[in-house]
Amino acid sequence: MVTACPTLTTECLVLRPFEEPDLDRYTDMLTTPEVRHSLRLADGFSRRNAWLGMVWVPRMSSEYRDQDFRESALRHETGP
Repeated sequence: MVTACPTLTTECLVLRPFEEPDLDRYTDMLTTPEVRHSLRLADGFSRRNAWLGMVWVPRMSSEYRDQDFRESALRHETGP
């Protein structure tokens, strides 16, 4: 069963679903040599690939369709 991905908030962190403004930072992270190597991403990994991974693949992959699996954005909060 697939349900909406919740936003979890603590005093210091927010774990939430990806949003469109996250794409550039997500792409930057995924195109660093260390992350590409660790995740075995191709040298030509692009912003489009990041977008597909962020939006399309987790929702449509048959491997995850019947599981409650989501990728999320993590943001550090500086506090009140």
